[in-house]
Parts: sequence; C-alpha cells; structure tokens
Amino acid sequence: MAGPVGEFDSGIRVSERSPLRISASRMPKSASERFCLPNITATRFIFDFYNRKRSVHPLTIKQIVLPARNKESFMNLADVQLRLGDIPAEYGVMATCPDCIPSASTVTFKCCGKLKNDDFKQFDSRWKSEHYDNLCSSEPANSGRYRPVYNCSHPVFQTKTKYKFSIGAKGCALTALATLINHYNDAYNLPVSSTTPKDLNTFFKGKAGCYTDTGGLYFGCVEEYSESIKYQTEYFNITKKITRNDLIIRATQDILDGYPVILFISNSSHFILAIGKCGDKFIVSDPGTSNLKKVLYDPRGSRALKGIRRFKYAD
Repeated sequence: MAGPVGEFDSGIRVSERSPLRISASRMPKSASERFCLPNITATRFIFDFYNRKRSVHPLTIKQIVLPARNKESFMNLADVQLRLGDIPAEYGVMATCPDCIPSASTVTFKCCGKLKNDDFKQFDSRWKSEHYDNLCSSEPANSGRYRPVYNCSHPVFQTKTKYKFSIGAKGCALTALATLINHYNDAYNLPVSSTTPKDLNTFFKGKAGCYTDTGGLYFGCVEEYSESIKYQTEYFNITKKITRNDLIIRATQDILDGYPVILFISNSSHFILAIGKCGDKFIVSDPGTSNLKKVLYDPRGSRALKGIRRFKYAD
C-alpha cells in the first residue's frame, strides 16, 4: 500500500476556512474492496505574544471508509476532508498509515488559515482608471518624475496641464478598506452593505473630511458608511511609547479574534490588509500586487510595519 499523500504537502499553504484533503492509495484486491485511511491528526498552534508561549490545541478528525473506484482503476483512492476550524491560526496535520511501507508511512504539513475576503486589487480593470478623490497632478502618470498632488481646482492648473489621479495609482488604502468592509458583510450578521473600491470612492468623495488635501484616507469615515463597523484609534503608528512589537501583538490578537487589520508598511506609504497569521508573518491581501509569493508579509522585514488601522463590529 502506498503512503498517504497530502494535497498541501509542501511547505506552508494558506486556506480560507476550507476543507483540506488527504489521500491514500493502494492496488485494490477486488473491485468491491473497501478500506480506510487511519490515524489522521491535526493540531492548532496559537502563540501567546504576551507570555511568549506557544499553545497547542489538538483537533478531532473523523476517519472515513470509501468504496473502490471501479475494477478498471489502477489504484484505489480514499479521501478525507479536514475542516480545521474557524480561527485564522497555524495548523499542523499528520497522516500515518501502519500498513504502508516505512518510507511512505507518514505525511505532515503545515497549513495557515485566513479570514474570508474578496482580495480586491486597486489595478482591477473595473475601477483602476476611476478618478481618485478630487486629486490631480501637473505631471502625467508613468513620467518617471515625482507627481505633486493638488486639488483639481488648484490655481496651478491655470498655467499647467491637469492630470487626474486614479484608484490604480492612489487607492491602496481605499481598496484595503473595501475588502475589510466586505468581510464584515460576509462574516457577521450585520446591516453592512457590500461595496467595491469604485463605489466606496464615490461615497467618500461625497462626505466632507474623508479625504485629506493630499489624498490620504481618514479611516474613521468607515462609520459614515456603516454604523456597524467601528474604527479604533488606539495603537496607531510607531511612537516613542509604542514599538513595532506592540503593533504586531495587537494586530495578531485582533486577527485571531476575527477582525482584519489594515497595515501601514514601509513601501512608499503603502496599505495592505492582514487576514491571518502564519508563524511570524501575516497573511495579507495586498491591493497593489497579484503576486502570490507576497501573500505572506514579514512585519520586521524590508517593508517593515509602521502602523496599524484597527476595526471591530459594533456591540
């Protein structure tokens, strides 16, 4: 009998509260033969940043028995799907097979859960060219030069050409917030309307104070969009009293409690959405990239964490 095979059996994989599949195969003795995949165990790991301890929570996994595929099948295949839980934490899974050859008797892998989200991108063709806020520049996009930011009614445009800023160019915070809002719409029984970066931009443009003169987004305006989502102002940016580690601890706890966190990172003032934790890294929805290799973000790496924007649903 061949050894168990993990569908996620190589490195760290990310799942969205969805089942994982482990399979075992062997040559059938007869077309009607039935067999099971025994001894599947899963463990959830949660790191307590306050006490610097790693806690282990065993999870119960049911075994299953499946009939043979058919007499023409080259190998029998038995599957078991594991629903690891609703906490966006780190999980370890092991499948052992006492009847297998020693070299293929065990498979182990690590899986990291994440909160459900739409993973909006600011460069999505549905809104990347939409005028962001009411911002313009005297420099065109892709000129390679610095683009000064003005309100589109600024007197400078009496003598200079006006170029509008787009969501694709300036909308990382807006896009991350739209993804966060839709998480609350999907995950909780709250009166929160779903949105898109385009619709949210239109809404904020109609509200005084939601955008700064240079296009910065005031995240507290999320409460203008829905009274069911509250913006939390404590633990904002790194200061003399608040360290990067303080921010990491607070963001991690929020995520484990089911609240996505917007991260402000050292990358030309870029914003991304943290939706899970995997070891020392955050699982993120990055509005500025579709590169799957960047789904894991190191808050102490080259794009170090500078601040967090925290939210929760209203009690």
